[in-house]
Amino acid sequence: MCSSDLAGAISDSQFDQIKTQLEAAEAGLRDVQASLTLSSPISGTLTDMRVREGEKVDPGATLAVVADMSKANIKLEVSQSDMEELAVGQPAKVIHRDGSEGGAGKVHRISLSADEQSRLFLVDVMLEENGHLRAGTLQTVLVRTIYQENALTIPLAALVKVGNEMFVYVVTAESKAEKRPVVMAAGNETSLWITEGLNDGDQVVVWGMNLLAGGEKVKIHKHVDAE
Repeated sequence: MCSSDLAGAISDSQFDQIKTQLEAAEAGLRDVQASLTLSSPISGTLTDMRVREGEKVDPGATLAVVADMSKANIKLEVSQSDMEELAVGQPAKVIHRDGSEGGAGKVHRISLSADEQSRLFLVDVMLEENGHLRAGTLQTVLVRTIYQENALTIPLAALVKVGNEMFVYVVTAESKAEKRPVVMAAGNETSLWITEGLNDGDQVVVWGMNLLAGGEKVKIHKHVDAE
């Protein structure tokens, strides 16, 4: 006598019904895929794809990020003291970590109120040239707040400040150090604009000023290697 297990078996009518449902579902999927079109509101470069094929996507989710790489908008956080020197239209440029220049542009927008937590003002700089910047990266931006043709400048390291007095040491024709009070109009991280106290061609001491008081014999070095 023979016996067989038919666990999980279905009738022909049930199989045909399930097959029909599967075919209908596949046809519906093909219709959705054929009618589904994803488009970006702007022309640009795909910078971030946030979903993969086969993943479930919730309504309203961001699928991808597209950026216009022909121009870049850089947002700066600026203190109140620096805000007083900024104005819309001032030229700006990006400085890379190696000191090379990146894209160039202008100050586009300046916020009228500071952030409630950081107390910093938001400034938008619109670059006319991208300079191969990547979206979402941190950059150093220099904004030219003052422009003076043929301005007399000295290295920042040359200035000596004692109390309210500002001066430099100038090398005289006799190769001696001469203390010279100066008036500074503006400056940045590397140089200072001097309006009084120096003449074009003056040689200023940029190292060892703490050893000088005025009148000492000095020796000029064209270049000093940092140790």
